[in-house]
Amino acid sequence: MTLFLWQSGLCAGEDVTVYVDGTQLTLDTPPQIIGGTTMVPMRAILDALGAQVQWDPNSQSVTAIMDSDTVALTVGSTTAYINGDPDTVTVAPFISGGRTFVPVRFIAESTGDSVEWDPDARTVIITTQVDDTSATPNPT
Repeated sequence: MTLFLWQSGLCAGEDVTVYVDGTQLTLDTPPQIIGGTTMVPMRAILDALGAQVQWDPNSQSVTAIMDSDTVALTVGSTTAYINGDPDTVTVAPFISGGRTFVPVRFIAESTGDSVEWDPDARTVIITTQVDDTSATPNPT
């Protein structure tokens, strides 16, 4: 029998696994599900997606630069910015155990990556965009 603990919308009891392009992320702090949103440690997901990360401890905000896209979030705020345009996240980023947690689907989809959730395996599967311009043409 699995015991689930509910506290402020947090579901604990089973681990959530995150894959990016088929590789399982090694996380030093486990993801958390809050109000149906999977929250993951910011640095781990942004590094896995190849983002340059800028953290401002004074404003508790993070800016991630991925190719030509910029995503900015602030701890405690449901307003995020994608390339300067405001957008809304369902769960605000927060700090727990010395780690800043961000909504994984929002982060990945904001730059065009696809995200799937396997509820039976409790797994997030992210497939990043493929840069078609780097593909070698097939000679005919």
